[in-house]
Amino acid sequence: MITSAPFTQIDVDIRSAAAGVYNVSVIDSDGQIPGSRSIVIYC
Repeated sequence: MITSAPFTQIDVDIRSAAAGVYNVSVIDSDGQIPGSRSIVIYC
């Protein structure tokens, strides 16, 4: 998803995702990564 707003809320439904560790990154228009987090899903 690409937006032009400085901050945009994005709802993501991960209930059907398999168990594991997922990395979520925010990438700006210059290709830089200002934020990144790992999400752990247990089943």
